[in-house]
Amino acid sequence: MKTDRHILMADIIDSRRSKGSELIKNFKQLVSSVNTDEGEHLLSPLTITMGDEYQGVAHSLHSAIRILISMEEKIVTAGKPFKLRHVILVGAVDTPVNTDSAHGMLGNGLTKARETLTSLKHRSWQKPDNIFKHARIRIVSPDKVTEARLNRLFLVYQGLSARWKKKDLKEVTAFLKYRDYRKVAEHLRKDESSAHRREKSLMVNEYLAIRELILSVADEASS
Repeated sequence: MKTDRHILMADIIDSRRSKGSELIKNFKQLVSSVNTDEGEHLLSPLTITMGDEYQGVAHSLHSAIRILISMEEKIVTAGKPFKLRHVILVGAVDTPVNTDSAHGMLGNGLTKARETLTSLKHRSWQKPDNIFKHARIRIVSPDKVTEARLNRLFLVYQGLSARWKKKDLKEVTAFLKYRDYRKVAEHLRKDESSAHRREKSLMVNEYLAIRELILSVADEASS
């Protein structure tokens, strides 16, 4: 029986340029960590289907986006040396959902999700003057208003997190954990004025605001 599901699919950007075994080890650790922390939001766990790619099925659009953001933040806080392309697509899965593994599922939704991920990789859907020409996150939903909103919000989200360089990640991790420059200053043994300046330059509050807005839009669409 065909049922619309919230499909997650992602792959590692430029995986061929990285050291194979170490990259896959980091990727497996990341997927395992998200499955553990976000398991209640998954109908079928994130499963590595190819060396540098995973798929899974979430309970709702809100759950799928929560998982995507969790994945992105874990890459930052763990200092993983790669970035992901993400697709969240609402579409049909013909086979029963496997609650132990996302292997073996079939359906038009999964086919479209893979096609969308491929088009994102090759940018075949993006015209040179398209604002999404550098996007690495794509939402596809029958609700085109929600789809348009989320894709634009994720473009801003991606732009904010792209500002963070490797040298910034320790501070960003502290800001994501404590949400208060005074606590960050204490944790990192910095003076408060320095921590406050870093909070502004890293645009942490702007990131948190867009994160909250994305989840709010997804929650509204899921209710």
